[in-house]
Amino acid sequence: MYKIEVDERKKSFIVMVEGFIQEDEGLQFLSDYKSNVGKINPKEYSMVICGEGLVVSKKEMIPVLEQCISMYMDTGFKKYFGTYPKSAIAKMQLSKIVNEKNFEVVFKDTLGEVLSII
Repeated sequence: MYKIEVDERKKSFIVMVEGFIQEDEGLQFLSDYKSNVGKINPKEYSMVICGEGLVVSKKEMIPVLEQCISMYMDTGFKKYFGTYPKSAIAKMQLSKIVNEKNFEVVFKDTLGEVLSII
């Protein structure tokens, strides 16, 4: 499950993801992401990726996660923030991808903490 919000006051583009993302839901996410990004100037916004509710991804889904990170980076937001999954294994998976991609993202424990520093 996912949800995309644009907070014009905070100039933040918020993506909340939890559970498993199935292929059909992933395709819908890409469409929604592009549609919402098209409504703003990403260089003026910070992206917030809320992953607290993410669960461990199957091995075959790792490349999809890598592609999402690349897409986020290519969008060119002003800054990137995130929240780590509560699952220790999901956190390790995400950390590995972030490090391999050299994705410059500031992680906090909760969305509230992220929004307080934007």
